[in-house]
Amino acid sequence: MLQAIRSDRLYKDVSNYAMQLQTYLRHVGRDRVYVLTFEALIADPIGEMQKAYRWLRVDPKVMPPKLDEPVNVTPEAIRVARGFGLLREIANSAFYLKHFPWVPAVMRKFGSKLAFRHIARREVPTAEVEAHLRPLQLRQTEELSALLHRSFSEWTTLYATAESSGFARGQRDPSALSNGELRIVGSEQKRGN
Repeated sequence: MLQAIRSDRLYKDVSNYAMQLQTYLRHVGRDRVYVLTFEALIADPIGEMQKAYRWLRVDPKVMPPKLDEPVNVTPEAIRVARGFGLLREIANSAFYLKHFPWVPAVMRKFGSKLAFRHIARREVPTAEVEAHLRPLQLRQTEELSALLHRSFSEWTTLYATAESSGFARGQRDPSALSNGELRIVGSEQKRGN
């Protein structure tokens, strides 16, 4: 996992919200961009939707049905292709899809077991990836905060783990950010947000 993240910039850029928003902000004013985080929406779906509706000048009393029911939730175990994914490719081919109704259910089930394996997401070791990404994401979040003139305290996973390893907000030396390192500064040197 770490090798993929190091070798493909897309994995890092997908969470670089400052970089993504700068493109829009160059063309439209900040007042024309509404920022809502997933965490804020999950914590208070009705309240956050009402804020967004007011910003859009839409009646905030109008709410989608079942707003408090999660949809498209990632399952605890995900299905991944085995090996090079050859059987998955066959299963997704036009030929197989055309003949799928005539393949006995027992064979489809057996083929599925050969083609895929299930991985419990919580069992995948992520400490190495987190250690690699944390300094980068802290810097990206700092850039986003400066760009939007607001903090992102709702990103508790980023900050809680950072605080437990000594990388708390306001406790890093900004000069260390250029090379991806974070240095702890003494309490007399703390900078506030």
